[in-house]
Amino acid sequence: MGFKETKTRDADDYFFDESYSADSFLMSAKPMLNKIIVIRLCNSRDSSVEPFDMKIQLDDNPAVDLWYQRFKYELKSEAFFRKEHVFMGESTLTTEEMIGRVNTTLDHISKFDFVAEQWSRWHDFVAADQTNVIDHPISENPDISVRLTMEDFAGGNDNKKMNIVHNYFPLLSGPALKTAAYMYIATDSIKASIMRLNLEVHELHTTLQNDSDAPEDFNMHLNISWQRAPKHLPSLPDCFNELFTPYNKFGDVLLGFPQVGKTHIEAYAEEDEELEDEHIEPIKFLAGDMLIRLSTDMDDNWVDGFHAWLVEQGLDPNDPAGRYGFAKLGRVVDCDLEYVRNSISGKYDDIDKITITDPLAGDEEYHYPYSRFDDNYKEKFLEYLND
Repeated sequence: MGFKETKTRDADDYFFDESYSADSFLMSAKPMLNKIIVIRLCNSRDSSVEPFDMKIQLDDNPAVDLWYQRFKYELKSEAFFRKEHVFMGESTLTTEEMIGRVNTTLDHISKFDFVAEQWSRWHDFVAADQTNVIDHPISENPDISVRLTMEDFAGGNDNKKMNIVHNYFPLLSGPALKTAAYMYIATDSIKASIMRLNLEVHELHTTLQNDSDAPEDFNMHLNISWQRAPKHLPSLPDCFNELFTPYNKFGDVLLGFPQVGKTHIEAYAEEDEELEDEHIEPIKFLAGDMLIRLSTDMDDNWVDGFHAWLVEQGLDPNDPAGRYGFAKLGRVVDCDLEYVRNSISGKYDDIDKITITDPLAGDEEYHYPYSRFDDNYKEKFLEYLND
């Protein structure tokens, strides 16, 4: 089955309606009224581990309420909650297992002959929006020859080699508003591998970074991400600009990045000199994704370094339109760093239930009983591939 330019969504989805206007929504927005999100942490491979409910209090802000409406849409429309890497900064897999997964995914992609297959799949390209595709026709197969080894990390995290492998993903998929020809030509199985590569590398990279940090530092995030193509998402309104800051603290709940590539603060943190400029950009789209920061507070010296790096790139750190940093949506209210270190880290690896608590509408529970370790997880993901 070839790539389809279809939108699998409800016809009455507020966020895709032609009359949608963030400005009109904000003018009519009512106070948040103490809205709470509860996520249930679990251990996907050991049911004897008692689940833990983590409570999030959203900030009272019209832009945050707009995000909350999108988040509720993801829940109610049964969007696919991606489970490849929920816990960023640590993993229940060993380093060797994570390296093996990345290399296996790369091997699967590299065995596919994009040059030869493009002609047998030409009808899919013709039927699609050709203004959206880049680098077609393909004259040669992509060079994705680098593989990772345990020896690469004998001395700790190797940002340079990790970034080379990580950047195969934007090469194969294309930037946010365009699609690389490779994605049009690939079978669903190859497309799934290309998309899985991104999260598998994230898992390995963030875990190695956390391991190499100073003992007093701790770096872990919970990642709630829905399977949505950026071109199916509405633009992020300017009202979010004021929420962005590089000064993030433990427990902050942050707006997720639903695009291909990295934000400026991520590129700086990962010392990424391999990624092309077109793949380093601010958040452009409104998705129901979020990151929950369970890490030590951001250091002032680190932020100063980030600002200096922005200036070196010819950018103004004080320009709100640049969206440099992360947009804060709320905070975790029922646990501190010590509790996370001692009672959550290494114990949980998944989220199987999300509850929204609304004083007016009451509680609504949404269950996600599947795990990335399930035998049919890849097949389940393929069902949502073109959302």
